Amino acid sequence: IEKCTLKDHGGFGVLSTHSSSVFIKSCSIEECQMSGIKCSGGSFNTVSDSIISKNMRSGIEIWANAGGSFTGNLVHDNENWGIMCRGQSNPRFGRTSIIRNKMGGMM
Repeated sequence: IEKCTLKDHGGFGVLSTHSSSVFIKSCSIEECQMSGIKCSGGSFNTVSDSIISKNMRSGIEIWANAGGSFTGNLVHDNENWGIMCRGQSNPRFGRTSIIRNKMGGMM
């Protein structure tokens, strides 16, 4: 997914499960009723140079056995955590700004 806007979805902006791989670059994911991005169940996601903002849950949720590379993103003004990592998740972050999220930057 490249150079797109995902806005005002009734669920997650991007949901990646069961060993899937999603590549997101230069996108805006905002105002979703759930989290902007949710990775779970062995998925591996690459998110770069994107804005994840104003989602009703976390900006990015990374659940057990999921991972990914998150570089050059702005995660801001989400209703829960900016980035929430659970269980045995394995994310890598670089040059990511996490600001003004209601529960905090990262859990």
